[in-house]
Amino acid sequence: MAYCDAEGLQNLMGMTFDEVSQPPIDEVEDAITNIAGEIDGVLEAAGYALPVAAEAALSMLEQYNKFGAGARVWFSAFSDMEAPERVKYWRDSYNAFLQRIKAGTQKLPGEDISGEEDIAFDVAPHPARDGFWLTGQD
Repeated sequence: MAYCDAEGLQNLMGMTFDEVSQPPIDEVEDAITNIAGEIDGVLEAAGYALPVAAEAALSMLEQYNKFGAGARVWFSAFSDMEAPERVKYWRDSYNAFLQRIKAGTQKLPGEDISGEEDIAFDVAPHPARDGFWLTGQD
């Protein structure tokens, strides 16, 4: 599910996209969908249930969807030009957001990490060892 639309990306980038623009609207919509898919994949791997429902989380995801798609659209359409600082900011902010989610230092407001704990990776307590086990002697 995309968290933004082409109109929101047009507003962010200050550009208009249509069938004859560079890039064309279908490439822009593909970039939006692909970035949303990346975000969903990272969220799901981090344990969030999809689709996200909390208003604050959706607002945040909309912003990062625009940042990621804006950077991708710009770099694909204008790869022969030096990126403006704002495009670099979008790219860096988007990538940092994904890294924070992966590292567990960024949470989605109003959303809980779901799923059952995998007890296979829990630390099991061991009984205290006597002297024989520690030194081989009693």
